[in-house]
Amino acid sequence: MSKKALKTGIVATTLCGALVATAMPADAALILRLSDGTTTVTVQDGGAGDVNPVTGAVTFVGAVGGFGVNVSTGLSKPVVGPAELDLNSINATSTDFGGGSLTIDLTDTDYDFGIGSAGTLNWLWGGTTTQGSTATGQGWKNLDNEEFGFGPIQTGLLGPFSGAFSTDGSAFHPVLTDPYSMTIRIIYTATGAGQSYSGNFNLQNVAVPEPAGVALFGLGLTAVAMAFRRRRRTE
Repeated sequence: MSKKALKTGIVATTLCGALVATAMPADAALILRLSDGTTTVTVQDGGAGDVNPVTGAVTFVGAVGGFGVNVSTGLSKPVVGPAELDLNSINATSTDFGGGSLTIDLTDTDYDFGIGSAGTLNWLWGGTTTQGSTATGQGWKNLDNEEFGFGPIQTGLLGPFSGAFSTDGSAFHPVLTDPYSMTIRIIYTATGAGQSYSGNFNLQNVAVPEPAGVALFGLGLTAVAMAFRRRRRTE
């Protein structure tokens, strides 16, 4: 099964209410937080309010102030890759909503690159908002391994987007120490009743070859080519 299919299956199963509880311990650091500035809901993997019993997945279903419909799912290790964080969210305003913003944060700690390599922080975010509403987003890698740690390696501010949208990119970083945390933030701003946002934001830390490694690899290829030439000359 592909990673995309796995994510889709977990979210869809949650929406159907057919998940079966497991005996596996929850990821204690995976936390989902939704706030409209007045009401804040914080849900930890395996804690109160988490309707998703899968380890490494946290789901909140319910109202947050004037945002009457919220189905938000965060995925982390071991459901997705060991250096990956994923936030899928559907949010809609109530019929008497007069305007405002909903902030959706997802964070996890204790990521371990484990290979002493440079890397890139990669992001892919796509979704849609109804007319009159917008979405902005941002992702961070925090070197102090803090929950909801913002920076120093980041995507930069993405958006605001309205209607259907998709954005991706990467930010390079040198060799860094482990462990570290990652955080995703989406801010959905609506102006009236019956407006909605739906989308998926994926954040990954990916290793890239160091210059010394690239140089050694190049020297190896050169040696192989030279040996091949010498062999052809002797034949």
